[in-house]
Amino acid sequence: MTARLWIGCCLAGPALAGSPMASPQVFRAGVDAVSVPVLVRENTVPVAGLDVGDFELTDNGVTQSISVLSTGVLPIDVTIVLDTSASVDGDMLARLTEDAHAAAALRPQDRLRVLTFGTTVGEVVPLQPVETIPRGIRISAAGLTAFFHAVIAGMFGETAPGRPHVVIALSDGGDNVSLVGATAIRDLARRSRTVLHVILPGVRALDRPPNAGATGWVPFVWPGDLRRLRDAAEITGGRMHHPPLDQPSSTMIREVLSAFRAGYVLWYTPTGVDTTGWHEITVRVPGRRYEVTARRGYER
Repeated sequence: MTARLWIGCCLAGPALAGSPMASPQVFRAGVDAVSVPVLVRENTVPVAGLDVGDFELTDNGVTQSISVLSTGVLPIDVTIVLDTSASVDGDMLARLTEDAHAAAALRPQDRLRVLTFGTTVGEVVPLQPVETIPRGIRISAAGLTAFFHAVIAGMFGETAPGRPHVVIALSDGGDNVSLVGATAIRDLARRSRTVLHVILPGVRALDRPPNAGATGWVPFVWPGDLRRLRDAAEITGGRMHHPPLDQPSSTMIREVLSAFRAGYVLWYTPTGVDTTGWHEITVRVPGRRYEVTARRGYER
């Protein structure tokens, strides 16, 4: 089956309603600078208006001097990774292409990239400003499911400091052809500045392979792979999402982008710690009982 991938170029979609349109801020950092995406919530509601003095960040237990910018005023790059394998044909393919349309609720300074995958991974929309994206792109559902390859491809091509990169990967979860596993994604996450979100609607983990012909939008991955994918997302400051089957994935994409826009990016140059190895990061808002979600660390 063939379907058209309609990439809309909305400059202010529902996810960004009410976002402050402050003048663009530019952050310039040296090659050693570390960026840490942070979302602060109180009773599930994002907390706005925080400044550098409100945060405390430690790198391997050593308090760091930080700079803070709201992601609401930063240009961002978004990579959408769409499953177009044979198991996602028909109505589900139409829903996934609609998701990419919904995700294009970006501003003129933002950029969008779209990857699709079946047996192989293809780039149907190279990273570019949303205003320049063509509207009639044909994709076909066919082949096996190289989900792990596609996620890794999505996390490559990171952009310059000052342009956070968000990867949103959607799949039925049933990878059956990649030459690497979820461990490779977790290892890449430890070295990447990309924020990874994985959306697996209605996912379930199987203890054994499904019966022959058990395909379709009934996701499955091995339990160990689920844990590694979840770890990979959380290491980067993202999450794994399990929306119900009857919830349009476009809704989840809008929620992911809306939450990211309501957050912050903390930058610092590591001081007083070794320059190599794994660095454990902790971020707090002292004196307040906020829920803080942040990148867990990085490796050099």
